[in-house]
Amino acid sequence: MPELRPLDLLICFREAPAPLDFVLPGMVAGTVGLIVGMGSAGKSMLALQIGLSVAAGRDLFGVLGADPTPGRVVYLSAEDQGPILHHRLFGMAEAIPEDVRAQIAERFDVVPVYGLGISINAETVKGPTGEPMRSPWGAVMTFCEGARLVICDTLIRFAGGRSENSNVEMAEMMNHVEITTRQTGAAFLMIHHIGKAVGRDGTGGSDQTATRGASALTDNARWQANLSVMTKEDGERRGYDGDERKRFVSFEITKQNYGQGIPQVWLERGEHGILRQGEPNEPQARGGRNNGEGRL
Repeated sequence: MPELRPLDLLICFREAPAPLDFVLPGMVAGTVGLIVGMGSAGKSMLALQIGLSVAAGRDLFGVLGADPTPGRVVYLSAEDQGPILHHRLFGMAEAIPEDVRAQIAERFDVVPVYGLGISINAETVKGPTGEPMRSPWGAVMTFCEGARLVICDTLIRFAGGRSENSNVEMAEMMNHVEITTRQTGAAFLMIHHIGKAVGRDGTGGSDQTATRGASALTDNARWQANLSVMTKEDGERRGYDGDERKRFVSFEITKQNYGQGIPQVWLERGEHGILRQGEPNEPQARGGRNNGEGRL
């Protein structure tokens, strides 16, 4: 049984609290957050870039708005295998200053777990004959102890067969993640998708309820950011033809329970798929003309 320790209210009344420790803008250390978006919006790339930035203690790609407090990062990739991750990291190398590469290599653990069948579960499970044994997730908990940030890509691949549409099953899974944050001290960032309907009509950019599946996911998370490719309609108003609009992705914090985050920003997809802050053309009124002025 866990030991229950009530707060000393006299101390709370008398002593000023320590400042909140933010791992990402608006996301407090030791909490659970989500990045959600359509398939191919760039969620995995953004997660990798965030991991590199936290390990370096620098906003390497201009995404976070300020330099984060440096710390160890664990990126658990159940979505992509080692060779794919190698290609992505090699493509990002030119954007990483030489003076922080060794620090990043020391602090950033990129762990391909594709095909290992690791699911978010209790630390111990019953063995073949009923005896308690350490679960694969228990090994993850040990590996992540002392990390500042742990990224799970993607959430559904760690769900262990649970239905993402079941509030009961998703709440149970998120509870296990919260237990892990308490044991490891790390903030957990889960990568997930938005629903297909809101993805098609482009309404999910600023809507925290756009998250695919049970509402327990967003309800239990303390922080959420939505990643949305510029819609066709918005692209037309900004003067982009065809797929040119897809270079631009909106990054918006849609839920935060603590502190202040950052305003919605546009990210531009460049070489190797790297996302950097960039301003698209200003939208024009219907029937107006966009000459491209103001574009970075």
